[in-house]
Formats: sequence, C-alpha cells, structure tokens
Amino acid sequence: MAHPHDYSSIQLLRYVEVLGKGFLALGLNTEADSLRVYHWALRQQHVGYAGELRVHWHPDLVLEWMKVLRLPPFANFYRALPMGTPECPGCHRNRMNVKVELSCGLVRKLRCRACTEVWVEEQPRSYSQGGPSDVH
Repeated sequence: MAHPHDYSSIQLLRYVEVLGKGFLALGLNTEADSLRVYHWALRQQHVGYAGELRVHWHPDLVLEWMKVLRLPPFANFYRALPMGTPECPGCHRNRMNVKVELSCGLVRKLRCRACTEVWVEEQPRSYSQGGPSDVH
C-alpha cells in the first residue's frame, strides 16, 4: 500500500468524490455523510500533514473502502465472492479460520487466519445509478 503522501491532494480529493458517489449509489448514506466532512476538510486544507482528519476517515480508509466496494480504479483489487462462501478461496479451510476486517452489511472484507488470503464477499447489488464502473 502506498503511503498517503504518495497521492496528490487533488488525486485524493477525486478518490473521495468517487467513493462518496459509490456510497450514495449503494444507499450507504451514513458513510456518505461522514465522508462529506472529510471532503470538505480536504478542500479547505483542514487536514494534517498525512491527510488525516480527526474523524473516522483518512486516506488509507478511503482507498480500502474503494477496494472493498470495487470502485474504479480499484475494481479488481480483491477477489469477489458471494456472501457466505463456505471456505477460504486460498487454502480451502472452513469459515472458522476467517476474520471479518471491514463490513457494511452489503459487502465485507475477509482474511483467512491460516493462509492470510484476503477477499471480499458481496450481497447482490442494486446500484441506483448504474454499476461501479458507471460512478463518476
């Protein structure tokens, strides 16, 4: 993972905008509302040296949510499987070895404790404004 300093503030602002539209398209209004505060702080240059704001959002979390929600340019970063997949896709051990790392109900990021494979499980999506590649 690149350090937040490796992203220009303009690029990070664009990523935040794409993520916000992705949240809204999925009906994740609470997440979108808190991300708006981060967007405002970025635009007003009210963030720390590393791009952090003393709320839940920071550059790595923006990028991680974009990867988990499979939004451009990170649409294929993690393998995506249907919700409730019975075993790790890497080592094929059962779900008892899986740790949920990030979840919003529609999608969750999982990591196998045995082989450290990471993947995303998704509920079927109904985007209100097209699919993830249509979010601009």
